Amino acid sequence: MCGISGILINDNSISKKKLTSNINKVNNTMNHRGPDDDGLWVNESKGIGLGHKRLSIIDLSKNGRQPFVSSSGRYKLVFNGEIYNYVDIKKELSVNKNIKWKSSSDTEVLAEAIEIWGIDKTLEKISGMYSFAIWDDHKNILSLIRDKFGIKPLYYGYIDEALVFSSELKGIKAYASNKLEISKTALNNFLRYSYVPNPQTIYKCVFQLEPGQIITFHRGKKINEKKFWNSFEQANELKKNKFYQNDNDVMKNLEKVILESVESHMISDVKVGAFLSGGIDSTLVTAMMQRSSSINVDTFSIGFENDLFDESKYAKVVAKELKTNHHEYILKEKELEDSIYKIPAIFDEPFGDSSSIPTLLLSQKTSDNVKVALSGDGGDEMFAGYNRYIYANKVWKFLDSRSKLEKNILAIFLESQSEKTINFLSPLYKFILKDLKLQNFGQTLKKIPKLINSKTKLELYHNIISIIKSPNIYIMDEMRSKVTYEKHKLLDNFEFIEQMMLSDLNDYLVNDILCKVDRTSMHHSLEVRVPLISQKVFDAAWKIPLSYKLSERGNGKIILKKILGKYLNTDIFDRPKMGFGIPIDQWLRNELKGMLQDVLGNKSYDNSGLLNYSEIKKTISKHNKGSNYGSELWNLLMFELWYKSQKSV
Repeated sequence: MCGISGILINDNSISKKKLTSNINKVNNTMNHRGPDDDGLWVNESKGIGLGHKRLSIIDLSKNGRQPFVSSSGRYKLVFNGEIYNYVDIKKELSVNKNIKWKSSSDTEVLAEAIEIWGIDKTLEKISGMYSFAIWDDHKNILSLIRDKFGIKPLYYGYIDEALVFSSELKGIKAYASNKLEISKTALNNFLRYSYVPNPQTIYKCVFQLEPGQIITFHRGKKINEKKFWNSFEQANELKKNKFYQNDNDVMKNLEKVILESVESHMISDVKVGAFLSGGIDSTLVTAMMQRSSSINVDTFSIGFENDLFDESKYAKVVAKELKTNHHEYILKEKELEDSIYKIPAIFDEPFGDSSSIPTLLLSQKTSDNVKVALSGDGGDEMFAGYNRYIYANKVWKFLDSRSKLEKNILAIFLESQSEKTINFLSPLYKFILKDLKLQNFGQTLKKIPKLINSKTKLELYHNIISIIKSPNIYIMDEMRSKVTYEKHKLLDNFEFIEQMMLSDLNDYLVNDILCKVDRTSMHHSLEVRVPLISQKVFDAAWKIPLSYKLSERGNGKIILKKILGKYLNTDIFDRPKMGFGIPIDQWLRNELKGMLQDVLGNKSYDNSGLLNYSEIKKTISKHNKGSNYGSELWNLLMFELWYKSQKSV
């Protein structure tokens, strides 16, 4: 796991000293991603420079140092990630070619595979998480590549006629100095979704590679971009060939695939541990790790002082049953509060998922013990684990059967009541709205008003995942922008729940979950691997019918629970889903009330001037009176804290 960077300019008059200085400026922003080693390669006559920061995981010797030069000298490679099947690929290459291997690293295998097979065939064969840049010294072409699921990040931008790329935005910001402008569209999208979706970034002329994408450049100019893998297309093909054998065969096949994925993700020359929340996904990954390990696996969990948000007690029970070497840390609210100010600098752009704070602290504690940890991320998207998959269909059927007048009256009525009041009156609501058959009425019904006018199922889905449905009310006129969403051409081939799962896989998982895990873990030089996110697991998941994942009664991840039942008693893990967030509503009324007022309600604060503070004050007032607007206010707070942090860089 590493940090990569590079510069490509259309200027062969640049001096080696200047080019080296520039690439160092970008590269040195990412010491946390690679504290073990670093390297540079420059060719001033061609205007190309590559940089690398190394976190040594496989082949700890200097032989694995990057940038890596292929045996013929044609290709120069900087690579971030892991190729889990590199040993098999190395054997295949060795059979066909007499290669004098210089290292035992997966980076060398990747370089030689491209040397022999070319980029396209190599990408078909490798399995892993990665982003890398490869310079072809014969054709003078630079290719930037991101893995199929977007597990590893890669950013690029055009600054003064130079192409600059980096694993994190801070590298490009260091090169650009104060030349970057905020994107209106990105600001709107952030306030709505809590993240900036790829390929956008918060800046106008800086972009992210999309999952499964290759972009090729010549003399700093983009000459081609393509997707070498597309989850919509892959799922569509797999859907035509469902695995319709008996239940036992389906479960055996999936268990075998996941177990093989977990085992391949354990390959390392350093100690490997696991994040353990006590939920289905992390418990399954940990159980399979323990089964495949000759020693007790180290597991790590975070607990909270507030019992309503504390899942650590479940992790402790699981760890005891699996006999892992368990490490539990109970966080004080002061630790969580203090970490809020670290988030803007870690993410380099506004990021609103509050679970980034406990994830950051979990990564810190874990990195004190191991260099690599496995997590259960991806299980919800692959196997229908989110609550929205359960109630979105019910809400659509309910709304679709009501007149516009009925829906408007319902919206006005619900908006006039607090979540607490709705929960108190839940017996009445359950009788009136018995068609919905919902749990947690207060939280769910308070979302209904913003869903009322959804014209399509896909629009309903986007409204469900929106934190702020209409961001423009909080933005000054000059920064307002219409937020739109694109519909993939193949989505109509899938059931509504499948549409949501694929949309989450391509958007929410990449831009929120994986982004959160990468930035918070790498900030503490910890590599986190995600065995439930691989092509083989994806293929196996989409070959089985939806009924194996989600029951008519609304139970998600059915097949994962059945597999896990082979390792643990069901009563240990089968319980309602909990998130990994913090008590935002409560905090913003109490512990963080002063911060909220200083940042969003006080003009003396050095704020951006881009937000409509009079409208924000109204929302703060409603929140303080008992209506929950914590998530909306949190996004606004995160934007202002980010703006202040980047202005001070």
